[in-house]
Amino acid sequence: MKIKQNYLKVGLVLTALTLRPLAYPAMAKDQVPFKGVEVGALSFVSFDFPLSTILCTAEGDATYVGHYTVTGILVVNVLSATATGTFTMTAANGDKLFSTMTGYALQPPSLKETVDTHTVTGGTGIFEGATGSWVLDSHFAFLFGLPSEPYVGVIEGTISTPGATKK
Repeated sequence: MKIKQNYLKVGLVLTALTLRPLAYPAMAKDQVPFKGVEVGALSFVSFDFPLSTILCTAEGDATYVGHYTVTGILVVNVLSATATGTFTMTAANGDKLFSTMTGYALQPPSLKETVDTHTVTGGTGIFEGATGSWVLDSHFAFLFGLPSEPYVGVIEGTISTPGATKK
């Protein structure tokens, strides 16, 4: 009876190992909640009416990333209060997540809040082949009243991390 149980256990392990590669494509497509908070600042780079180029630098904590830093370049249309940009989020271990962004300032009541939608365009390490998107809702101290605008932003969206399954 004991020998039969051992063969059954070995058979189950071999079956699991055989089927494991088939699970990777499903994992790559599975979107999971992505949430976080970041603190950063926008700094003026240049202005060519009606477009203002802005550097964004921040750090924060988010699910599947842990502690991170982020840098990006935004181009803000001051007439429409809209923006586009490209960003690189770098996890503490050096893995990177790349995104593009479109956003707008809420008006009224003030220009002290922006809503940006980030779309994942790729990544390195555990973020290789990543997909997903998130909304960054940022609240500013002054918004374009100083050379450097501090903000606090809340991230909420979904992401896949297919690179996490590779070893």
